[in-house]
Amino acid sequence: MNITKQRAFPTIPNKDICLPIGATLAVQYFFEKLNFSAIFGKYKSKGHDINSLLIGLLSYKLTENFSIKEASNWMNQGEAIGITVNKGNVLDLQHFPDTYNQVKSKLKKGSLIVFDKGANTKDNIELIEGDELRYSYR
Repeated sequence: MNITKQRAFPTIPNKDICLPIGATLAVQYFFEKLNFSAIFGKYKSKGHDINSLLIGLLSYKLTENFSIKEASNWMNQGEAIGITVNKGNVLDLQHFPDTYNQVKSKLKKGSLIVFDKGANTKDNIELIEGDELRYSYR
């Protein structure tokens, strides 16, 4: 009996994007479970359903951001943990304390609070500094 060794084709690096099947299956499962197909299905571009595109993009971002290789990057990056939207006639300086109190339990000592300069008042700054946090406004 003559046995020959089979060899795999060599892997040649290219710019194609590969997605692990596990991430794609997980995204598909939750996409359906959360009924995103019905939500996004009505938004079509020239008759093309965008659900497949969204599933692909989500799978790619999960793979990119949550891979073990990149875990230290996404675990330590700054992320927004709260946002509020008010009527246009509510001044930032008025609703800032409500927004701040909504999220401050999630903040660690030394965290950075970033807000619009419209909320820059002495009272709001004292509120932040009283909790030993840092701030920046634009």
